[in-house]
Amino acid sequence: MHAAGLRVHVDAFGPLPPGTTLEGAGVGDQDPEAGDRVDKGSVVRLTMGFNPIPSPAILKWHPRYAVVPRLVGLRWPQAERQIGDGLWLTIARVAPLPADKSRRELAAFTVATQRPAPGTRVPYMGVRIPYGVDLRPSTLTLTLAVP
Repeated sequence: MHAAGLRVHVDAFGPLPPGTTLEGAGVGDQDPEAGDRVDKGSVVRLTMGFNPIPSPAILKWHPRYAVVPRLVGLRWPQAERQIGDGLWLTIARVAPLPADKSRRELAAFTVATQRPAPGTRVPYMGVRIPYGVDLRPSTLTLTLAVP
């Protein structure tokens, strides 16, 4: 918007689910609406938020496939950084955290198993339907253990 000569004002920023980074936020509403003609220097008001359901624009703006990374053996912080866009994450099981490692919290866990296997190509953000994305997302299922 800056390159188009517009100014941005963020009116509100809705709550994000635990573990969601700012990159997980999106524009929930804007004024003026997309496509409206405005003068240079105009202010565009944005309301930011989180929507777990992908936009229908995914088919136009994102790759066709995501590739599952190799995560087994990585500590959780490193594994989390490897999980790219296009995959939905499910933690199937988390081992109990011993008291001596509780200060490390999530950094104490290591990925023990993953499904699907590393290198598997899956549809980006889920199974495709003619006008958007189906509700069957491409899910990466992990179990976390304490080494």
